[in-house]
Amino acid sequence: TLPSFTMADLSDAEKKFLAFDFSKSSEWQSYLGSLYPTPPHDKILKWKKKWYQKNVDKDFPLDSSAGEPARDKPSSAGPSGASYTQSSPNRSTAGRSSSGGVHRPMSNAESISVTAQLVAIVCAIIYLIPMLGVARRAYTFSLGAFGIGFFADVVSKCGMPKFSTEYLQRAVQEDVFFMIIYCMFFLTSPPFVVLLVPPAMTAFMAIVEFSEVRAGPMKQIVVQKMPSMAASFDQVTTFARNMGRQRYQIMGWRADCEVGIGFLLILLAFGRRMSPLTVFIYWSTMRLRYMMSAFTQASFRKLDTSITRLLAAPMVPSAVMTIYQKIRSYCYSFVDEDQLRQQQAGGG
Repeated sequence: TLPSFTMADLSDAEKKFLAFDFSKSSEWQSYLGSLYPTPPHDKILKWKKKWYQKNVDKDFPLDSSAGEPARDKPSSAGPSGASYTQSSPNRSTAGRSSSGGVHRPMSNAESISVTAQLVAIVCAIIYLIPMLGVARRAYTFSLGAFGIGFFADVVSKCGMPKFSTEYLQRAVQEDVFFMIIYCMFFLTSPPFVVLLVPPAMTAFMAIVEFSEVRAGPMKQIVVQKMPSMAASFDQVTTFARNMGRQRYQIMGWRADCEVGIGFLLILLAFGRRMSPLTVFIYWSTMRLRYMMSAFTQASFRKLDTSITRLLAAPMVPSAVMTIYQKIRSYCYSFVDEDQLRQQQAGGG
């Protein structure tokens, strides 16, 4: 996402701030982890600037607009300090022509995506209602419809799938790509309502974004064919607009849920209600999720902070904290880029 200013408009201190990699700064990560409660996602940039001025460059102006997203395309620094952006065009701009304000016709992929996600949410609701003989089918159909909707969403942004590295790199950067794998993975698993939460939240955000972008054309249709519904439609669009402002908070909740599901699967495996292979594959996927999503990193950081505070209590033996720190270091070695490079160099 390009900011609303050019690099030529920035001072040297501001350019250095933009070039600074917060995700690789252990000092910043430690500082952010010490903040309690964790600042909301839309306030992280403010804390980054304060920390940067105090610890890196005292000449950096706190009132600088460096790093702030353009107003017409919301993007934000991720909660871990790593930038969280979407590589594909945002629907708020992709749905308009260059002449300004004129919406292009909705593509078939977009129609399929929105329809499938709405159907999936309805099926998820049906699964929650005790109805004889349909609960299991509603669960399976819901995950299948979610997967189809997310796949169509990727197609609408990246085009039809191609067997090329460039296409795969673009597709993987889409937020819904992980959800496609997620839905395929749990399609045949034992039904648990919590497994429907992450795809449902993803679909909800996609539908809210779609309704924001298409509000103009849809309102014209409502006014022409159902004028009595115009006031209700305005209330719906206002609700969608308010939910759109909470996008990053919802993504943080979803990341918390994904991490929680991982630990739930471990418990289910011990209870022989889930295959150990399923647990292994899920956590292997979460490893990639962690490396690509700042929200997942923030969720693990919050979990680590809570566990550390708990184990730091006087009644807990110090040996328990030592064991936990060793386990944490071992797990972190699977996602630390520097350690992975060293392992690859050593293996080569």
